[in-house]
Amino acid sequence: MAENGSDRAKQLPSSAFTEAQIAQWKTYAESRGWRVERRDSGLLVPVSGLKIANCVDGRPDEDGLLTSNPGPKIQGGAYGVAAVVLRDGSAEGLRTTVSRIQSIGFTPGVHGGHHGILDCGFFRLWSEGKLPGLPELQVAPEEAARIVQEAGALLLPLVGDHVEKVVRINTIPGHTMNPDGTAFNLDLWLAELFDTDPTSILENAMNTVEGLNGPRIAEVIY
Repeated sequence: MAENGSDRAKQLPSSAFTEAQIAQWKTYAESRGWRVERRDSGLLVPVSGLKIANCVDGRPDEDGLLTSNPGPKIQGGAYGVAAVVLRDGSAEGLRTTVSRIQSIGFTPGVHGGHHGILDCGFFRLWSEGKLPGLPELQVAPEEAARIVQEAGALLLPLVGDHVEKVVRINTIPGHTMNPDGTAFNLDLWLAELFDTDPTSILENAMNTVEGLNGPRIAEVIY
């Protein structure tokens, strides 16, 4: 019988990542058909400026705000924090998410693109109920976008098509990667700021990439 998302998550390490736990996750990911490699920290930049906490999407925004104000990245940006971390898809949950991100010193961000607000693959899959283990998004996507913006989140239009070839997973706190089109960039250290198990974020990131038929290649920076 095929495993569901919650069953798979139980197989993952349950505490903050050490090198031993990364090795354990590598074995697990490879059992799902992923290739996992270590990457050096040369791509990292310190979070600074407005410190926009946005999506892992590898495309730049129209005005270059993500590069000039680099902040931590998680699938879906503020939507991902609501669904994966705070586990609340209600209108009030979305508002609370924006406040929580602001309270830890970041500017909440979500994104659109040439396919509109559902250009965010995580957001589209979540709104369609296609990501296992997540709470239901209780409002229409257009309403969710309005709610988070009114609460203080930035909606950034991204440009170009997806050409990402790898998922980069950064575990070094206070640093991130600028979008250059080549990779999806996940800052796993964000989990610690929300007292969240990082493996739950990783599990959902894998489900998201697989649901979008993205690259099952991970580079881990540690």
